[in-house]
Amino acid sequence: MDETCAFETILEEVSLTTVAPLTHDEQKAAEAAFRGLPINSRWSQSAQQIYLRILAVTNGRDIVAGTDLAPLAVGGTLK
Repeated sequence: MDETCAFETILEEVSLTTVAPLTHDEQKAAEAAFRGLPINSRWSQSAQQIYLRILAVTNGRDIVAGTDLAPLAVGGTLK
């Protein structure tokens, strides 16, 4: 298999994979995990899994506090 053919095969595989946007409670769970906030038992199972996976990496630390978000703003400044 030449490089062009291998590249086209990879592109086909990637194009078949779709990523769904996070639901509202998944977004809330991710934000809570990054801020070191407690889990909410009312979140969906998938939201709780997202929370626990992020928490496993952050070790429960608030990794957002003290972060200068201004350089991340696009087309303006954050207030």
